[in-house]
Amino acid sequence: MKIAFLHAGFPPDAIKPQHGDYLSMFKNAFAKNGIAIELVDYQVQKGNLPNLQHNFAGFICCGSANSVYDSEPWIPPLVNFIKDLAKKDAKMVGICFGHQLIAHALGGKVEKAKTGWGLGNKAGEVVQNIPCMTPPLKKINLLYSHQDQVTKLPQESQLLITSDHCPNAAFSIGKQFLAIQGHPEFEPDYLDALLQNRRKRIGDTLVDKAKDTLQLEHNNSEAIQWIANFFQRQ
Repeated sequence: MKIAFLHAGFPPDAIKPQHGDYLSMFKNAFAKNGIAIELVDYQVQKGNLPNLQHNFAGFICCGSANSVYDSEPWIPPLVNFIKDLAKKDAKMVGICFGHQLIAHALGGKVEKAKTGWGLGNKAGEVVQNIPCMTPPLKKINLLYSHQDQVTKLPQESQLLITSDHCPNAAFSIGKQFLAIQGHPEFEPDYLDALLQNRRKRIGDTLVDKAKDTLQLEHNNSEAIQWIANFFQRQ
């Protein structure tokens, strides 16, 4: 199965050599769970977007240090790409920035969270299980690192996961879009390094509190399987 990877952001240069980029994290996550998915890299910050006529099983958009409402010149074409995708019989998964991008492009709203940074291993409540969400869960722990969040869902969305810090933590739109704020591709050691790298920006109190959660169990494997199921199901 071939998936186009919309490479919208990169880890900080200081920690990238040890942990890789988001493309390699997704490749490792799929391989770790025995999922045969080929990811084709598109550097969307350089204006490289897939042709919708290509025979991809779907699209994944990863996280980014940018906000979907930033004035970066590469963001409007990406937003238009999502709008065009919605008119086609194609599937897309959005993670963090990608999650917000889907909402932003299709009539939802994204803004800085009033609750502040969402950091560390956080629990969410699964309020609805759609067919791809097997194995089913009632609670899900994922790794988070974000300031923005979706504050209004697009029309026809189904809310899938909610939490105190992020009410719209995951949603779907029909069989076409699956959007998840958390990072099932992250490993705890990467998020630990990311938090340390951003300590001056975020502040000691929040960083230390988030680091304390990284020893908790997470549900990365289940969420990665959900993503694969989403692409595989008709």
